[in-house]
Parts: sequence; C-alpha cells; structure tokens
Amino acid sequence: MMIRLPDLNAVFVCPQKVASTSIKRAVLRSFDIPIKDGKKWEKANSIALSDIGDEDIFSFVRNPFDRIVSCYHNQCLSENRYGLGKKCHFVDFVTYIIRQDKHTADKHFKPLNITVPQHVTFIGRFECLQRDWSTIRAQLPMLAPLTHENKTGNRKHWSSYYDSRTMRSVYDYYKGDFERFGY
Repeated sequence: MMIRLPDLNAVFVCPQKVASTSIKRAVLRSFDIPIKDGKKWEKANSIALSDIGDEDIFSFVRNPFDRIVSCYHNQCLSENRYGLGKKCHFVDFVTYIIRQDKHTADKHFKPLNITVPQHVTFIGRFECLQRDWSTIRAQLPMLAPLTHENKTGNRKHWSSYYDSRTMRSVYDYYKGDFERFGY
C-alpha cells in the first residue's frame, strides 16, 4: 500500500511487518485523525505507483529472517490467517511461504524488493527505526513522533527459529531483499 501524505508532498510505502502500524498511527496523529478513522483515511489517500508525481517517497525494510518470524507469530500463531493451525510449526509456515508466487504473495510476507519502488527518497530500516524515523521527521517536521504499536510479545531471537534448510529456503525466496537492501 502507498499512502499520499496530504500537504507534505510525500508518499509512504507501507509494507507489512515493518512497523507499519506504528508508522501509520504516527501519520494519523500528525493530521489529527482519530485511529478509528484510520482505515477510511488510508483508503482515501492510497495511490498507485503510476500516480506518484514529484513527491518524496519513503519506506522501511526489515531483515527477511526477522520479518518472517514476526509474521509467523502475528499472522499464523495468533490469527491462523493462512489456515495452517495455531499450533503450526515454523518449518511448515516457511514451506507455505516459499510455495507462493512472490508477485502475488500475501502482503505480510511479500518480498520487499517487489513492494518498495526502485526510486525511493529514503529507505529506513526496522532495526534502526527511531533513528531513521527521526531522519524523515527532519525533512517532514510536522510528522508526529513514533510510538511502538502492535508489539509481537516476547519471543526468542529470529535466528533460533531456523535450521540450515529453513534458512536457505527463506534466503532463496527473499534473495532480492537481501541483495537490494544489504541484509
């Protein structure tokens, strides 16, 4: 999803599982829009890549290994979004993901090198979220500070979820992310 920020000459490319809830809520606070009206506001300000003019474009990316663990907890174990069961094993979730076409995959795990346009003014990193949000706010000072929303509870470090096979599978599927964004 791409959201035009009215009066700021900016567009936020909003990939899922990359602090998107926190960022969208900060944007809503910037425009004094109640959270309850957020979805309607997002829809009204959503644009297609072809509709972007000379606006500054910003987005955030995340280490694919960590992003998939976050997606696993939030979308699979908590919500059973993909019908794999709330007791689904991580390896089964990874197998499900890598069987999906990258271009039509669910937005929660679609590769970011496909989601984030090539010509972006600023790409921040989830791993440096506050620092990179401050960089954006230096250019767009009316944006509200970032607060941590939609936290995925306590979990182990992403590396503890992987064995060599799942790591290789995720790397191969997200190779474009690793290469383009330097992970």
